[in-house]
Amino acid sequence: MPRLTKSVVDAATPREKQFTIWCSELKGFGLFVQPSGTRTYFVDYRNRDGVRKRMTIGRHGVITAEQARRLAIATLGETVKGQDPAEERIRQRKAVTVKELCERGKSIVKRRLTDDEYRLLGQILDAKAVDDQFKTTVQIIRHLALTACRRGEAIHLKGSEVDVDSSCLRLVDSKGGVSVRPIGLPVLDLLAPLIADEVQGFVFKGTVEGKPLIGFPKLWKKLLKDTALADITPHVLRDSFSIIANDLGFTEATIGALIGHSRGTVTGRYIHTVDSLLVMAADIVAGYIQGLLDGKKLRRTTYALDRASRQGGQASWRLFIARPY
Repeated sequence: MPRLTKSVVDAATPREKQFTIWCSELKGFGLFVQPSGTRTYFVDYRNRDGVRKRMTIGRHGVITAEQARRLAIATLGETVKGQDPAEERIRQRKAVTVKELCERGKSIVKRRLTDDEYRLLGQILDAKAVDDQFKTTVQIIRHLALTACRRGEAIHLKGSEVDVDSSCLRLVDSKGGVSVRPIGLPVLDLLAPLIADEVQGFVFKGTVEGKPLIGFPKLWKKLLKDTALADITPHVLRDSFSIIANDLGFTEATIGALIGHSRGTVTGRYIHTVDSLLVMAADIVAGYIQGLLDGKKLRRTTYALDRASRQGGQASWRLFIARPY
């Protein structure tokens, strides 16, 4: 029984039936290898009643073996406190009502951005950014694309709500009330210069002192008029963010925490339970979208969680490797 490392996981040859590789160093930490070649990390534990539980951590390729190990340790740590992580995940998923799922499904059917449309949006934003009329509008649109924030949350975002050190937004008044949103490094790169001199006022300043940008809906339409994206709305960016996150392998509960699910208590509780996973997820999703806006064609590789590696990964595109057209 080997220690679960990248080399061990990559070397695991698929069989006719699913099989398990256990880690020799961390009891309960293991890997499923499916006939298709998909490799999924999981952790086994016993809850306070002595019942054996198994919880999926994530797919290899979306997270690394070392990241999965850290999350397994964090999960096992929660069980020591008497908590049941698997039951908590189930509870969070059930919190999404049938109505909300139907509404999300309808919106997905109506419109989502393709990779090519993201690249086109990036070109449009780059061209309009030099026009003083659209400078702030462009910043807000980038923020919406990289965070899935609602339009009003972005327009009224204040510098005091941006927690750079914890890589999150601490919204005082969102649709669901107080909300904590993990944000990726591309978002920090966008926001940090805007709040460098003033953290009390609005991040996206309007033309009137002390006021947010006025007339964003009209500016949005004017900016996209006569383009192939004239039909999209800010909500399309929110839906597209969710779909990309799902395509990248993240769970419903994780996506709900990233976008600020309407049940605000879910977001608040979840981020304190698996904070490292949420920040990592925010980095991956925002990094992927930023790459598309920059005009790149991308494929996923591995990812490291510490801040230095995250910064290096964004700079050198170790997470997403560009291919020429």
